[in-house]
Amino acid sequence: KRKHPGVYHDNGGGGVGALPRPSDSAALAPLGGPPNPVQQYVDQRQQQVTEALVDLLAGSLLDPGLVDTREFRRLLSLLDSGYEPPSASQLVYGLLPGRRWGLQQRAMLLLETAQSVSLTQDVWLGHTSCVSVCAHFILNWRLRTVFLAGRYFVDADPSESLHQLLTEALSQYGLADKVAHAAVYGAAGVVRSFQTCLPGFSACEDGAALPGVAGALPGAEGDWRPPPLDSKGPFCLEGLGCFAEALQLCVAEGLQDDLCLEAAVNKVSGLVDLARALPQGTLDGVRQAVEYGCSTWHGQLRVVRATANASLDTLQLAAPALGFVPEDVETLRELAELMEPFEEAFNLSRGEGRITASYVVPCIRGLRAHLEAARPFRLASAAGRLAAALGNRLAKFEASETFALCSMLDPRFKLRWCSEEAETRRLTALLGAKIRQAEGGG
Repeated sequence: KRKHPGVYHDNGGGGVGALPRPSDSAALAPLGGPPNPVQQYVDQRQQQVTEALVDLLAGSLLDPGLVDTREFRRLLSLLDSGYEPPSASQLVYGLLPGRRWGLQQRAMLLLETAQSVSLTQDVWLGHTSCVSVCAHFILNWRLRTVFLAGRYFVDADPSESLHQLLTEALSQYGLADKVAHAAVYGAAGVVRSFQTCLPGFSACEDGAALPGVAGALPGAEGDWRPPPLDSKGPFCLEGLGCFAEALQLCVAEGLQDDLCLEAAVNKVSGLVDLARALPQGTLDGVRQAVEYGCSTWHGQLRVVRATANASLDTLQLAAPALGFVPEDVETLRELAELMEPFEEAFNLSRGEGRITASYVVPCIRGLRAHLEAARPFRLASAAGRLAAALGNRLAKFEASETFALCSMLDPRFKLRWCSEEAETRRLTALLGAKIRQAEGGG
C-alpha cells in the first residue's frame, strides 16, 4: 500500500502537470471581481518556489520522492507556511518531463545554428554497460556541448547498440549532414582508472588497480575496440581514446618493476599514517600534502616531493621505525623531478571549464624533451621505460591532425612546438586546405 494517499488524489482530475494552488485561493478573490493583489502574489510566489524546487531536483538528481517525506514537508512549512509543494507524482509525470522538454527544445535551437558538430561517443563495459553520445560545436567563440542521448545495454558486443543510438540521436536533432568529426572512447577492462597509485604505496595493496594491469571488469574479455561505424555512415572515427588515460598508462608502465623505487615509496606511504599525529612544526609540508589528498598518483607525488624536501635527520627523528636512509631520499628526489612534467601534463589535460585539446601535442613534445635531457642515477631504468611507454601510448595522439590543428590555432602555441621546418610547412599547408574547404573552395 502506498504511504502517501495524496498521490491518488493528485493523479485525478486537474492534470498531473498543473502547479498546485493554495487551498484557500478561492476566498482571496471574489467571483467576477477585480484581481486580488494578494492572490497574485501568492500564485507568483508558488510558481517561483516550485520552479526552484524543480531546478534543485533536476540539477542534483535527487529522488523526487523526497518531497513526500514528512521531514521535507516540515522544512518547507518552517521556511514558508503558505507554500504547498507539489507531490512526487506531479514532479515525475509533469514538472520534470516538462523541464526536460524545454531543455531539449533549447538544445535543438542551438544545434540548428551550428554549421558543423563533432561527436564524442563513450562506451563503458561492465556489469552495467552504457553508451552516451555528445555533440560539440562553436557558437559565439565559445565551445558548446550538448548531451544527445544515453542508453544502458546488455549486449556482449556494443557495436549495434552504439550504431542504433547514434542514428536515432542524429535523426532526432537533424545532425546527419553536420557531423565533421567523430571519436569513440571505449573504457573496458579499467576500474578506478583515475585512482592509479605509485608502486609501493599501501593504497595499491588495498585494491586500487593500475589501469590495464589489474582490476579488469568482470566479463570483459580484453580491450574493446571502437566499432567500424565509418562503413555504416558518414563518420570519421579515430578511436584515439582518452589522452589523460593514456598518460596514466605511461606512468603505470614506466614506474613498475623497480624495487629501489618501490622500497622508497613504501616508506613514504608509512609516513602518511604518521603525518597527522606528528607535533606542530614537524614535517608540516608532508602533513599539508596529505591533507590535499593522496588517493591518486599525482596526489601521492605531492607527498613524495614534500618528503624529499625534508632533511634526512628530520625524517629519521619523526619516523625512526620506517628506517629512512640517504638512498631513499635521493630516490624520492629523482622521482619528484622525473615525474613533475607528467603531473603538469595530466593536470592540464584534465582542466575543468576550458578546452584542453590544444595542450596534447605540446605536452607530448615537452615530455619527450624532458626525458631526453633527464640524467637520473637511481631511476635510469624507470626513465627508459617512461620514454618507451611515451612512444607506444602517445604516438597516435601526436600523429593526429585534429590535435595538431588545435595546437596551431591556440595563440599560446601556434607552431612553436614543431621540431623541423618540413613539419611546419606541412602543417601550414594542412591548415590552409582546411580553411579553403570550410569556405567552400574545395
